[in-house]
Amino acid sequence: HFADNRGADPHGAPPEVYNAAIMALPQQVLRNAQMIINPAYHVTKQVMEAMPSLKWIQSTGAGINTGGVLMTDWAEIEKRGIIVTTAKFHAPWISETVLGYMLLLGKDFLRHYEGQKRRQNTSAERGTKGIYLGDATALILGTGNIGGMIARRAKLGFAMKTIGINSDGHAVEHFDETYPLSDLDRLLPLADFVVLTLTLTEKTQFIINGKNLPKMKKSAFIINISRGDLIVEDDLVQALRDKVIAGAALDVFHHEPLPKESPLFELENVLLTPHASCIGMKDPWVHLADRFLANYEFFKKGEYSQMSEVANGKRY
Repeated sequence: HFADNRGADPHGAPPEVYNAAIMALPQQVLRNAQMIINPAYHVTKQVMEAMPSLKWIQSTGAGINTGGVLMTDWAEIEKRGIIVTTAKFHAPWISETVLGYMLLLGKDFLRHYEGQKRRQNTSAERGTKGIYLGDATALILGTGNIGGMIARRAKLGFAMKTIGINSDGHAVEHFDETYPLSDLDRLLPLADFVVLTLTLTEKTQFIINGKNLPKMKKSAFIINISRGDLIVEDDLVQALRDKVIAGAALDVFHHEPLPKESPLFELENVLLTPHASCIGMKDPWVHLADRFLANYEFFKKGEYSQMSEVANGKRY
C-alpha cells in the first residue's frame, strides 16, 4: 500500500500523523498485507502489529534513518523477519543540484543578486569574491550512489579534487582519495566544499558541530542534502553568523518544514531549499514503482536473496 498521507511531511510529521491513512484502512486489508511502500522510519511497531503478515518494506528514500528523532525500528523489523529495501534512484537529480549549489556559492551569486537589487553596478561595490572550481576540493561525506555521482560530476565536469569519507575508507571510483569517518576532523581543513550525503545513524548524528566547524577554512562552504540531524543546527547558525565559514546550502533541517521563525532565514550567506534537491525529477513515484516491481518478481517466488538494495545488513 502506498501510505502517502497528503499534507503530512514525511520528513517532519510524527509517525502517528503520517501513518493516519494506513491505520484507517479496513482491518482485513491491514491483516493480509504483505508489502508496504513507506519511509522505513514511519513503519513503527504500531504499524507492524496492525500488519501481522508484513514481510517487505519498500522504503521511499535512498537511505534508512537509523538515528535521530525519526528512527527505523530495526529491532522490531529483525524480530519479525521483515525485508527492507531502499530506493536509490535519486543520484542524477540530487548531484546536479549539488553542483548548482557549488556554483552559486563559489561564484558568490547570492551577493551578486543582492547587489543587483540594490542597483550596485560594480563588483567592488557589491563586495563579491569567488573561487575557480577547477582549483577547489570537495570533501564528500558518503560515497554511495549520491555521493559517488556528485564526485563523478565534480571530477569530470569541473576537474575538482574529490575526497570521500565512508565507513572504512574503501576506494570508490571518481574519488581521488577516500578515508574512514574517523578522519573527518583531519580532513575538514582541506576542503572548499563539505558535502553531506551520509545516511543518518547513531554514528553520523550531529557529526558536524561547534567543535569541528572551526576546523574548516573560513572561505569554505557546507552543503547538506541528506538529513538535518547530521549537523547541530544551532552551532551552524552561530558559525555562519560569526563568519567562521563562508556560507552554506541546506536542503534538510532539524525540523521540517523549516519553522518560519528559524534564524537561518535571516542569514545572507545561506541558500535554503525545502527538501527539494531532486529538482526537475518527473514522476518520482514511477521510478519508485519500477524498483518495487523489479524486486516483486523475486519476492513473489520467495527468492529473497535475489532482491536488490536490501538494507537489512548494513541498515542503510
